[in-house]
Amino acid sequence: MDAEELLKRYAGKQRDFKGAQLSGVDLKGANLSGIDLQDANLSGADLSQATLKNANLIRANFSRASLIEGNLIEVQGNANFNWADLSGADLSRAKLSGADFSNAKLDNANLSDTELSLVSLIKASLKETNFKRANLKNSKLTGANLTGQN
Repeated sequence: MDAEELLKRYAGKQRDFKGAQLSGVDLKGANLSGIDLQDANLSGADLSQATLKNANLIRANFSRASLIEGNLIEVQGNANFNWADLSGADLSRAKLSGADFSNAKLDNANLSDTELSLVSLIKASLKETNFKRANLKNSKLTGANLTGQN
């Protein structure tokens, strides 16, 4: 499925995109609030400044995707974000237990009030990241850059 088809279906009120193959699509700035991307493949996709508020991201693949300054408020799911760029993204109040952020870039991201238990942040860049009231219980931060976070 390409970006044009997804946006057309979304505009027609479809929210279920479970298992969709969206690798490399350009969805920069798209408003996809409430979308269901369970088991979807968005590897290498450009979702910079996109809104995914309240999205279902269970087992979704965002490896090497760009989510710079994205709105991921209250998303949920154990998605794969390895090597993704989430710089400046807002993931506040998200429920992401078991997600993989290995080697991801989360500089200046907002992770306040976020559920991040059992998350892998191995070698992630977390410069100036806001972790206020975030739950990182049993998460792996080996080799992560935590410069200036709170």
